[in-house]
Amino acid sequence: MKSIQRAGTLPIVFLLLALSFAITAEAWQLGGGARKQGNPPDGSDVSGALYSGTLGSQRIVLEITQGNATFKGRYFYMRYGKAIPLKGTRLPDGEFRVQEYPGGKPNGAEWLLSASQGEASGFFCKCDVRVPAAPGAKPPLSITLQRAPAGMTYDDLLQETHRKKF
Repeated sequence: MKSIQRAGTLPIVFLLLALSFAITAEAWQLGGGARKQGNPPDGSDVSGALYSGTLGSQRIVLEITQGNATFKGRYFYMRYGKAIPLKGTRLPDGEFRVQEYPGGKPNGAEWLLSASQGEASGFFCKCDVRVPAAPGAKPPLSITLQRAPAGMTYDDLLQETHRKKF
């Protein structure tokens, strides 16, 4: 009789353990444990972003393909339609330092951008954007960008550039 009682309680014990595990796992995912990283509420997350706007007087398209604190991307001038690779980092103050990497090496061109609410703005220079400009240095070019509409892709904008050339 005792062996029958033990056999009957064993499945119940496993059921209770499984239920306890499931509840704990759900609580963990909902914030009781590790929290999921979401986009900052101010819209300053640039990961996976597509922007269009101007660099100086030239129209450009910027795509950030991966990352947020450090990221990669590319941009092109609408006039030329040739991609220029970028690498960037988020600075301690929340701004973004972006460096051009044509041919896989930095060329000295840098951007300093602030992003918020679907817009980004800043400047472009042949300098280190983290330090003040030297006296007599060439003035930086302004950058003004708007996040592209949902569903728009980098290739869509690139094809639009090629269509306008012909």
